[in-house]
Amino acid sequence: MKPILLTDTSVLKEFICLKLNKFAVPDSIHPCILDECHTVLCQSLSLLFKLSLNLSRVTLDWKTAYIIPIFDKGTKDLVKNYKPINMTSAVVLILDRIINSAVVKHLEANNVLHSSQHGFYSGRSVDTNLRELYDHITNLIDMGAPSDMILLEFSKAFDKVCHKQLAKLNYIQSSLKKILALDP
Repeated sequence: MKPILLTDTSVLKEFICLKLNKFAVPDSIHPCILDECHTVLCQSLSLLFKLSLNLSRVTLDWKTAYIIPIFDKGTKDLVKNYKPINMTSAVVLILDRIINSAVVKHLEANNVLHSSQHGFYSGRSVDTNLRELYDHITNLIDMGAPSDMILLEFSKAFDKVCHKQLAKLNYIQSSLKKILALDP
C-alpha cells in the first residue's frame, strides 16, 4: 500500500465534512473551537497526524471515548433497549477518515473487495445489500430456480467478549507490527 498522503488540504476537506455538533469530546477541545479555527488548525494537525503515523503512536486523549446510551426500541426502563454509542475526539475522527479513505482506495485499486461488498463502498449500506438480495431471490423465483437463504442474527454477538482472548490478539498484533517494522 502506498504511504498515506497527509496534506493540509486533506485535513481541511475532512474538517469540512465533519459534523462537529454531535460530539461529546474527551480531549477537552470543544467542537465550536474546532469549527471556528479549522482553517488555522489544518497545518498543525497535518504535522501532528504525520508525526503520529510515523511513530505509530497516538496521544492518550485520542484513545479515550465516552460511551453514551442511546434509546433504541421497547420500553425506556430496560437497559437492553439502549445501544451504546462511542463518542471519540473530533480530531482523531479526522485522522480516522483520512486513513479509511486511503485504505478503501487501495482495496478498490487492487480489486480486493468483491462487488457484492457493501460495508466499505461509498453509497452502499445494509439497505442496498438487502435490496440486491431481494432482487436476486425474486429473479430466481421468477425463473423457477430453487433458492435457499440462511439468516443469522449478530446484534448481540459481541456483548460477551472474552477479554483474555482480546489481550492475546493485541499481543499478537503488536508482535507482528514489531516484526514488520524490521522488514526493510
